[in-house]
Amino acid sequence: MFAFHLIALFFAVCALFLGLLALCSRIGSFLSSLTCSVALFFQALAASLMTAAYVLGRNNFRSAGHSASLGRYNFGFMWAAVACLFLSTILFCAGGAASRGKNSTYSSRGTGGRSFMGRRKKSTRNRGSFIDKERERRISRDSD
Repeated sequence: MFAFHLIALFFAVCALFLGLLALCSRIGSFLSSLTCSVALFFQALAASLMTAAYVLGRNNFRSAGHSASLGRYNFGFMWAAVACLFLSTILFCAGGAASRGKNSTYSSRGTGGRSFMGRRKKSTRNRGSFIDKERERRISRDSD
């Protein structure tokens, strides 16, 4: 079970760093969700194996006449980590899927040219680039 803890820790750290990429793009959010779900699988597997092994050990100690109990806080932290990984997997998926729609808050389509914070964007119709000016010169030379 300890090997599964290490594998889950590796994928959870990868998901943490990819979570920074999730702030910038949908792909980062889906990649974070993927690595988080792999970490969730291995963490749940490790927690299940740990719970089963310790309960069997406790029962064997009790049947031999010894007093034995399980560490509640240890198992609480283990299963809380499973719950947090499950929640983060769901939220990363929702974050990637939420920005997909037409009426997304980050999209300027359908918001009247306003950005996320409500400020109006500058017009991009005439940017004054050199390419546009060169084309205008060519058109005016051809017409003369």
